[in-house]
Amino acid sequence: FVFDRIVEIGLGGVIGVLAMVLIFPARSHTVVVSRSVTVLARMRKLLLAEAEALDRGEALAPSLEHAALRQALTAVEQALKDADRERASRLADHRIPSAIPRTLWRVRNDLVAIGNVLREPLPATIASTLAPAAANLLRAEAELTQRCAIALDAVTVVSREDLSAAHFAFTETFSGLRQSGVMRALDFNAVGRTFGLAYTLDGLHRDLADLADRIDEIATGIPEPTVNS
Repeated sequence: FVFDRIVEIGLGGVIGVLAMVLIFPARSHTVVVSRSVTVLARMRKLLLAEAEALDRGEALAPSLEHAALRQALTAVEQALKDADRERASRLADHRIPSAIPRTLWRVRNDLVAIGNVLREPLPATIASTLAPAAANLLRAEAELTQRCAIALDAVTVVSREDLSAAHFAFTETFSGLRQSGVMRALDFNAVGRTFGLAYTLDGLHRDLADLADRIDEIATGIPEPTVNS
């Protein structure tokens, strides 16, 4: 009886270890990916809301999405920590770069900064020129977040086709306004908000491009060179 019991316990332990080895790899990767996809969906929603505010020429309405986004980002960080512990215990492995949560947080900070600028409508003297270009760029970045989510879920590289045109158009529009001298008539607050919008949109573009590079690493297994990570 004692011998049978020892064999039973030993067999149960072996089965438990095998189950952990076979199940956890799928779990650790899937949880991090699914939570990251949720974050990207919330970011896309915020980007489109900011674009719509520019289209309407109205102040951006406060949104509860920012609080939900913070919670979703914290969930991504926790899932990656769990996955790292599983990998350290050799119970599982994953290829999610630690830079992905950090980059997602940078994008979140960009969204907050853009939202702060858009709490007031753009000055009327420049809105008709700058707002459409800024809105188009925000929609292009929203499209990139969706492509990042698709690539992350499918373990493929991120499609970047046709996404650089909107950034180039905004940069050219802003440069044209600066050279025209029209911003000299604006007060200090308006000038600060206008330059702030250009600065934060450029940062958003860089950070989302960096995120796409990090997602490419998962599909290719080849780290991309980066300044920020």
